[in-house]
Amino acid sequence: MGRAPARRRSSRVQPAFFFAPTQIQKRTKDWGSDGLQERYGRGVAPFSSTPRRIASHVVHGQGQAAVERVYGETPGGKNEAYEGHILSLWD
Repeated sequence: MGRAPARRRSSRVQPAFFFAPTQIQKRTKDWGSDGLQERYGRGVAPFSSTPRRIASHVVHGQGQAAVERVYGETPGGKNEAYEGHILSLWD
């Protein structure tokens, strides 16, 4: 098996640092706040499995046990998509 051919970098395209807050400020200036919100909404809509229900139910939890429970359930998808958890380590 041979080596993969070396990738040549185009001299026309230079790497650029991307910083989201700066880009949002630029787009807000270009399109206005309403234009940015409209475009953003159209852009993320296909990725939302339950639009309009996300975090529509706030669940409060206090103490280490509550934080550990939610932290443990989240990666496995055991939390409901419409729940938004507000947790505090203080009892």
